[in-house]
Amino acid sequence: SSLVEQTTPIALTIVDEFRAVGNIEFPDRDLDNDELGGTVTWSPPGDMTLVAEYYAYLSDTPAGLGRSQISSSVTAGTNSVDLAPEQAQNSSEYVVVYVASSLVEQTTPVALAISD
Repeated sequence: SSLVEQTTPIALTIVDEFRAVGNIEFPDRDLDNDELGGTVTWSPPGDMTLVAEYYAYLSDTPAGLGRSQISSSVTAGTNSVDLAPEQAQNSSEYVVVYVASSLVEQTTPVALAISD
């Protein structure tokens, strides 16, 4: 009521879910130094509940700092993105892949060090 706090509160259980891809692979098919090209592939999470799409980036760090998106998002069930040939590597040292639900992209990616 507007006069007093209720005596029996309502409780809800909070569930924090985590999903991540596995086995990222990126065989660089571009033969030039400091240029990248090829297909980034990954294994989907074991539990696909809540997974709506994936985002793949070139990144300066394994945590996704200084990232540049490789392509638009891909829907769950698609486990690869193509990186056009002659893509400048710049300062990117990693390929990172994020899982996204219908609400938001995860904050911690899975990373693979680039071998050029």
